[in-house]
Amino acid sequence: MLLLGGSGVFGSRLADRLARIPGIRVVIAGRSAERAEAAANALRNAHPSSDVSAHAVEAPAGVAAALAAT
Repeated sequence: MLLLGGSGVFGSRLADRLARIPGIRVVIAGRSAERAEAAANALRNAHPSSDVSAHAVEAPAGVAAALAAT
């Protein structure tokens, strides 16, 4: 599941809930690669069995590339 804004206040809560569901791959996406990676690392630490990754997205062309990558 590609979660745009997954490092923000609301998005990080949603990402946390999704990371708890077995079999769901969570891709945290946002404008800042550093923030997305930090959010993904926090989720991996909190939920070691989760499948979480990060992706930086530049709008609008980056959104299409991020969707194609997932």
